[in-house]
Amino acid sequence: LFIEELDEVIVSLFSKDGGATQYKFLHTIISGDLARTDPVAGPVLSANLTVDHHQTYLALLARLHPDMVYEYLSTHDTYRPDECLKLCQEYDIADASAYLLERMGNVTSALQLILQTLESRLMGLKRSIR
Repeated sequence: LFIEELDEVIVSLFSKDGGATQYKFLHTIISGDLARTDPVAGPVLSANLTVDHHQTYLALLARLHPDMVYEYLSTHDTYRPDECLKLCQEYDIADASAYLLERMGNVTSALQLILQTLESRLMGLKRSIR
């Protein structure tokens, strides 16, 4: 793999299976799994990932593993908060949306979202108890 072909490789992986392979490839690099397995290729590939690559990863993460989005956002800063917020709202990922709202300075909306989510879950719990 030549670094100059990284974009082409990442794009080509999406067409194979709707993004599952592309997600695995990006996850292996971003999570550090590749660096632990290959101490040469891992850091080189990681250093050459762009913000666009991270945005692609986040879009896949939101679609395939929405429960992992908050953890990623809270431990990385290589993403565009406004685009991520739209993505999180599209997939109804409340914890990540609230985190981004707060990070962008909209604490009131973040708190309202958390309270709405809590109220909704409590209503669901009440229904399941009855």
